[in-house]
Amino acid sequence: MICRARRPSTSAVYLILSCKNNRQPDSGRRAMARAAPSGGVRLWHLDDARLRDKCEPGERLNPTMTNDSAAKARRDSVGAHWCALLRAPLLGLVLLLGLAMPAGADFMDGWRAYQNGDLETAYREWGALAEQGDAVAQYNIGVMHDEGTGVPRSVDKAIEWWEKAARQGHLMAQHNLGLIHIERGNPFDFERATAWLEEAAGAGFVRSQYTLGKLYAAGLGVAKDDARALALLLAAGEAGFAKAQYNLGKMYRDGQGTTPDPVESVKWFRRAADQGYAKAQEKLATRYAAGEGVEEDLVEALKWATIAAGLGHPPAMEIRGLLKSEMSGEQIAEAERRAKGFQPSSEQPQ
Repeated sequence: MICRARRPSTSAVYLILSCKNNRQPDSGRRAMARAAPSGGVRLWHLDDARLRDKCEPGERLNPTMTNDSAAKARRDSVGAHWCALLRAPLLGLVLLLGLAMPAGADFMDGWRAYQNGDLETAYREWGALAEQGDAVAQYNIGVMHDEGTGVPRSVDKAIEWWEKAARQGHLMAQHNLGLIHIERGNPFDFERATAWLEEAAGAGFVRSQYTLGKLYAAGLGVAKDDARALALLLAAGEAGFAKAQYNLGKMYRDGQGTTPDPVESVKWFRRAADQGYAKAQEKLATRYAAGEGVEEDLVEALKWATIAAGLGHPPAMEIRGLLKSEMSGEQIAEAERRAKGFQPSSEQPQ
């Protein structure tokens, strides 16, 4: 809802503060406008961040060496969204975390069986190791129960095995316990959730730092603390986690936990955008279009909008169309050339 729009005196891009439900205008919600040929105002809703960016309080790790995938979004009891649940390769994470592989061939026998679809053998091999106290096997057994893979699905059994692994310092187990107590606890147990997340975050586990930072930023299960949120997200962002970098861009843009800093905001949006994160690419497009934190450059704006639109991000598709309607054929061709040449890089967080 646009509360008030001034008729522009020229065709230059400018910002109009907008508001929702009759609240005061908010610098975090902006619309860009140009003078229409008829002399009216065409409003561009390009950066309604606080209405759109509510879907990333956390992400729960799933274990079993599968490729990255997304799961359906869930809501917890206070309405927070839990979405884009990532699966991470176990062997890679185990090596990165410095966790030793179990002695003997039993673990790899279980892994090969799992890869071949022989879930009964995988569960038997890992289950024996888990009973002997191996944290990695305990973690995997917990995941099989959580997903109902080869065994009846049981959140209680998943928690039981993850707690065994977590007490031995298995960071992925600690992280999963933090999220599962919020996602599917009965009742929801924020105290236990944050305790496990704090432990993993304190040990430097990036995804727990990110999740905990989002909880502090939203005041979910903990007292709202923007400074603590910023510190946690900075730790995760510096380690290369794109979602943390994207959220840092928003915090520096809006002055949440810090003073507003458009230049710093662009820096963090760019780091996430360079890694292929579509939401950050869209925000970077709006920064270039508005000249906010960076010199105005419609060609560069269209480049980033085009890249994000190619990833299926609907707001970027809208921005791309609006920018094209105001640009020359030569500018559009150059933007598309730059977009075609873009290759995402990875900062490879753990």
